[in-house]
Amino acid sequence: MVDRTLFTATGYAAENLPQGPERDQIIGLIRLGVKFKSQQVGKRRGFLHTYLDAIVSRMAAPVTFDRLLSELELESARRGRMGPSKNGNSLVANLEAAHSSRGAREGIPIEHVSRSFLLVTYHDPKRGRVQVTFGRLRNIFTESKQENSCPAKA
Repeated sequence: MVDRTLFTATGYAAENLPQGPERDQIIGLIRLGVKFKSQQVGKRRGFLHTYLDAIVSRMAAPVTFDRLLSELELESARRGRMGPSKNGNSLVANLEAAHSSRGAREGIPIEHVSRSFLLVTYHDPKRGRVQVTFGRLRNIFTESKQENSCPAKA
């Protein structure tokens, strides 16, 4: 006699739940969940993450959070001086090329860096004006720093 152990979620539910409409409903929900899970391959990077990647990649060593804040303050000052429209900044051109399908047509997105309130205000093309805390910024910075420090495998 062959031992047929079912390893699938629907097989397990069919074997262990009593027959009836509740079991059929549970099996349907399991099948729906399996289809939904197969669609979730990961989260796309946000606008700020891509922008910080570009800034971190052009920063000279040592790459620290304080230096990142200084760079963001410089970007904010450039935005205040030149306005939020497009300019000849190569960083902005690279960023626009990376986000051209997502509609990033703005120039310098950093509006204000507040060290006293620990907030950075930037303009997201999809969501408008957004404020992020230094904690969130530090998390994105750490990811960008780790990705940029690893040489690309060819």
